[in-house]
Formats: sequence, structure tokens, C-alpha cells
Amino acid sequence: MKKEPRHREDKLISRWIFFRYMLIGIYVGFSTVGIFISWFTTGIDNVRDPHALVSLQQLMNWNKCSTWPEEDFQVKPVYGMTEGDDPCSFFTAGKVKV
Repeated sequence: MKKEPRHREDKLISRWIFFRYMLIGIYVGFSTVGIFISWFTTGIDNVRDPHALVSLQQLMNWNKCSTWPEEDFQVKPVYGMTEGDDPCSFFTAGKVKV
């Protein structure tokens, strides 16, 4: 508290601080999207994880799942799904971890 308050014309955020915020934001954003894509397309090396892998194309168009040919998209029933459920529910209820 030995430093005087900021003057009204002083900037709140300097160019350096703005650059740092942007750099960290971009890093966090790319990391989040990257791990999301990695999780859904390559999975984790975990034998106990029953989730089926999907291609990046399927992941990007998951909302059109009902139009895919049945032989192109088959899933194992996972949490909350039963054998006769719509395979498209895999993208909603099927990806919830318990």
C-alpha cells in the first residue's frame, strides 16, 4: 500500500499484459479442443473403458448421426444405454462418465 493509486489516464491493461492474456487464452483454447478431439477419436489406452471410438468426421457431424448407414456406426451399450437403444444416443447419454 506504499504505491499511489493509478491515475485516471493510466491504462488498466498494458500491451504486454494483453499479449500475455491472449497467448495464454489461445494456448488453453487449443489444448481444450485438442484433448476433446483426441478423447473422442483415439480414446485412452484403458481396457476397462467401453466407449467406442469415432472418426473426426463423425465427431464433427454427430448431429447427423440418424442419417448414417447402420454398418458405418455401431456402438457398444455404455452407461445408461441398452442393447436396443438408438446408437445416436451414444453422443449424449453414452459419453457421460459416472
